[in-house]
Amino acid sequence: DLSALDAAVSACGRCERHAQRVRAVPGAGEAIRPYYLIVGEQPGIEDDASGRPFQGDQGRLLAAMLAAARLPRGESAYLTHVVKCRAVGGREPSPRDIAACQPWLRRQIALLRPRWILALGRVAAQAVIGTG
Repeated sequence: DLSALDAAVSACGRCERHAQRVRAVPGAGEAIRPYYLIVGEQPGIEDDASGRPFQGDQGRLLAAMLAAARLPRGESAYLTHVVKCRAVGGREPSPRDIAACQPWLRRQIALLRPRWILALGRVAAQAVIGTG
Protein backbone atom coordinates (compact mmCIF):
# COMPACT_ATOMS: atom_id res chain seq x y z
CA ASP A 1 0.00 0.00 0.00
CA LEU A 2 0.95 3.67 -0.23
CA SER A 3 2.08 4.03 3.40
CA ALA A 4 4.45 1.07 2.99
CA LEU A 5 5.77 2.62 -0.22
CA ASP A 6 6.34 5.95 1.58
CA ALA A 7 8.27 4.13 4.33
CA ALA A 8 10.39 2.32 1.73
CA VAL A 9 11.17 5.61 -0.06
CA SER A 10 12.13 7.22 3.26
CA ALA A 11 14.55 4.36 3.98
CA CYS A 12 15.95 4.23 0.45
CA GLY A 13 19.70 4.45 -0.17
CA ARG A 14 19.80 3.49 -3.88
CA CYS A 15 21.73 6.60 -4.97
CA GLU A 16 24.07 9.19 -3.51
CA ARG A 17 21.26 11.72 -3.05
CA HIS A 18 20.08 9.97 0.12
CA ALA A 19 23.22 11.07 1.97
CA GLN A 20 22.48 14.76 1.25
CA ARG A 21 18.79 14.86 2.11
CA VAL A 22 17.07 15.95 5.29
CA ARG A 23 13.97 13.93 4.37
CA ALA A 24 12.89 11.90 1.38
CA VAL A 25 9.82 13.33 -0.33
CA PRO A 26 7.61 10.42 -1.42
CA GLY A 27 4.42 12.35 -2.20
CA ALA A 28 1.23 13.75 -0.68
CA GLY A 29 -2.39 14.37 -1.48
CA GLU A 30 -5.48 12.38 -2.34
CA ALA A 31 -4.42 8.76 -1.98
CA ILE A 32 -7.63 7.09 -3.18
CA ARG A 33 -7.91 7.22 -6.97
CA PRO A 34 -6.99 10.89 -7.40
CA TYR A 35 -8.24 12.70 -10.44
CA TYR A 36 -4.72 14.01 -11.13
CA LEU A 37 -1.25 12.71 -10.39
CA ILE A 38 1.04 15.72 -10.65
CA VAL A 39 4.69 14.75 -11.19
CA GLY A 40 7.54 17.23 -10.86
CA GLU A 41 11.24 16.73 -11.47
CA GLN A 42 12.74 16.80 -7.96
CA PRO A 43 12.14 18.19 -4.48
CA GLY A 44 13.25 21.69 -3.59
CA ILE A 45 14.82 22.86 -0.35
CA GLU A 46 11.44 23.48 1.32
CA ASP A 47 10.23 20.03 0.25
CA ASP A 48 13.37 18.47 1.73
CA ALA A 49 12.81 20.25 5.04
CA SER A 50 9.15 19.26 5.32
CA GLY A 51 9.10 15.87 3.57
CA ARG A 52 6.16 17.10 1.43
CA PRO A 53 6.23 17.96 -2.30
CA PHE A 54 5.65 21.38 -3.85
CA GLN A 55 6.26 23.59 -0.83
CA GLY A 56 7.53 27.17 -0.96
CA ASP A 57 7.89 28.96 -4.30
CA GLN A 58 7.40 25.72 -6.26
CA GLY A 59 4.07 25.12 -4.55
CA ARG A 60 2.87 28.68 -5.01
CA LEU A 61 3.74 28.58 -8.72
CA LEU A 62 1.98 25.23 -9.14
CA ALA A 63 -1.13 26.51 -7.32
CA ALA A 64 -1.21 29.59 -9.57
CA MET A 65 -0.78 27.48 -12.72
CA LEU A 66 -3.54 25.08 -11.69
CA ALA A 67 -5.85 27.96 -10.78
CA ALA A 68 -5.19 29.65 -14.14
CA ALA A 69 -6.06 26.40 -15.92
CA ARG A 70 -9.07 25.99 -13.60
CA LEU A 71 -7.78 22.64 -12.34
CA PRO A 72 -8.37 21.68 -8.70
CA ARG A 73 -5.34 20.91 -6.53
CA GLY A 74 -6.20 19.78 -3.04
CA GLU A 75 -8.89 17.15 -2.78
CA SER A 76 -8.47 15.66 -6.24
CA ALA A 77 -4.71 15.50 -6.77
CA TYR A 78 -1.70 13.57 -5.55
CA LEU A 79 1.66 15.35 -5.83
CA THR A 80 5.03 13.68 -6.25
CA HIS A 81 8.40 14.00 -7.96
CA VAL A 82 10.34 11.68 -10.26
CA VAL A 83 13.36 11.81 -7.93
CA LYS A 84 12.44 11.55 -4.27
CA CYS A 85 15.48 13.31 -2.72
CA ARG A 86 16.83 16.81 -3.21
CA ALA A 87 20.26 17.34 -4.72
CA VAL A 88 22.37 19.99 -3.04
CA GLY A 89 22.61 22.89 -5.48
CA GLY A 90 19.50 21.73 -7.32
CA ARG A 91 21.37 19.97 -10.12
CA GLU A 92 19.23 18.19 -12.70
CA PRO A 93 18.69 14.51 -11.91
CA SER A 94 21.14 12.23 -13.67
CA PRO A 95 19.94 9.16 -15.57
CA ARG A 96 21.27 7.13 -12.63
CA ASP A 97 19.18 9.16 -10.13
CA ILE A 98 16.07 8.71 -12.27
CA ALA A 99 16.67 4.97 -12.69
CA ALA A 100 17.05 4.58 -8.91
CA CYS A 101 13.69 6.27 -8.27
CA GLN A 102 11.79 4.93 -11.30
CA PRO A 103 10.40 1.89 -9.43
CA TRP A 104 8.94 4.19 -6.76
CA LEU A 105 7.14 6.32 -9.35
CA ARG A 106 5.88 3.26 -11.23
CA ARG A 107 4.52 1.80 -7.99
CA GLN A 108 2.83 5.08 -7.08
CA ILE A 109 1.09 5.15 -10.46
CA ALA A 110 -0.04 1.52 -10.03
CA LEU A 111 -1.34 2.08 -6.49
CA LEU A 112 -3.02 5.44 -7.11
CA ARG A 113 -4.53 4.66 -10.53
CA PRO A 114 -5.08 8.34 -11.33
CA ARG A 115 -7.41 9.40 -14.11
CA TRP A 116 -4.83 11.86 -15.48
CA ILE A 117 -1.08 12.36 -15.05
CA LEU A 118 0.26 15.88 -15.33
CA ALA A 119 4.03 15.73 -15.91
CA LEU A 120 5.74 19.06 -15.21
CA GLY A 121 8.70 19.40 -17.56
CA ARG A 122 10.87 17.24 -19.77
CA VAL A 123 12.41 15.09 -17.02
CA ALA A 124 9.01 14.28 -15.50
CA ALA A 125 7.43 13.58 -18.89
CA GLN A 126 10.24 11.26 -19.95
CA ALA A 127 10.10 9.40 -16.63
CA VAL A 128 6.34 8.94 -16.82
CA ILE A 129 6.35 7.62 -20.38
CA GLY A 130 9.60 5.71 -19.94
CA THR A 131 11.80 7.41 -22.53
CA GLY A 132 14.28 9.15 -20.21
